[in-house]
Amino acid sequence: MGRSASLVRAAAVAAALIGLCGCSGDPSRIEPTPAPTTIEPLIDPQRGQILLPLDQFITDEQQDKTLNLAQQLVVRDCLDAAGTVVPVVDVRNTAVFQSRRYGLWTSEQAELGYGLPAPTRADRDYDAYLKDIEKINKTDTYKQCVAAPDYTKFTLQFTESQVVAADTYHTFMDSSQARQVISEWEACLRAGGVDPNPDQNNLWSPVGSTGGPLATRKRVAETDVACKGRTNLVSRMSALEATAEQPTVARYWVNLQQQRERIDSTMADAGALIAQHGY
Repeated sequence: MGRSASLVRAAAVAAALIGLCGCSGDPSRIEPTPAPTTIEPLIDPQRGQILLPLDQFITDEQQDKTLNLAQQLVVRDCLDAAGTVVPVVDVRNTAVFQSRRYGLWTSEQAELGYGLPAPTRADRDYDAYLKDIEKINKTDTYKQCVAAPDYTKFTLQFTESQVVAADTYHTFMDSSQARQVISEWEACLRAGGVDPNPDQNNLWSPVGSTGGPLATRKRVAETDVACKGRTNLVSRMSALEATAEQPTVARYWVNLQQQRERIDSTMADAGALIAQHGY
């Protein structure tokens, strides 16, 4: 759990910004559309949520689950009309994953000792659902169902090939300001008897966080989370990274607003469909 975890999020942001400029050629020639205000990161320790500026223009975990449920309902109705019965699983009840953008930082995460939340009944039901779908997903009927507009409107996919979002993560992490915050956190770890990970690709996983008995992993996790709190790491790092994202936000402000409006409209449609089906 290190830089690679955050790069997954960077890729998601880049995917959400595909084709925002609606142009071809050199992106540097696009006229900027400055944002009227600076967008601050949103940090919610109770939910374990960290939303940087660009995150606020893509779907979050709960919205993704809502769209998934809407897709399932469309597929079920379509297949039912063709005489094939499939179940529906309300994935909104699956386990919630708190953000680990900067590693562990909540007491709930510390209690897991770097492990993942226990699967819920909905998680197990959804695993079974996916196995059922595997049996029919190559049939012409299924392919027609997922190609229909009623389904594709809930996918929020983009067809343009040009990605105009720059990955600011490496630049931000290598900055002197970020290194200072990390250095303070690592010093706190050492003072608590925990060694930082020398592998920078696994920066947020201190020595002892993987393998070994759960009691050891919990002790390391508790020290890790406590040091994040003492150094105010999450607030400081998110503020620095938000600053690094501001040029991209400013450059594509109008397009990002349009993207957000599209998401909001799609979520409203998904909510209406789900309500119609009694979920």
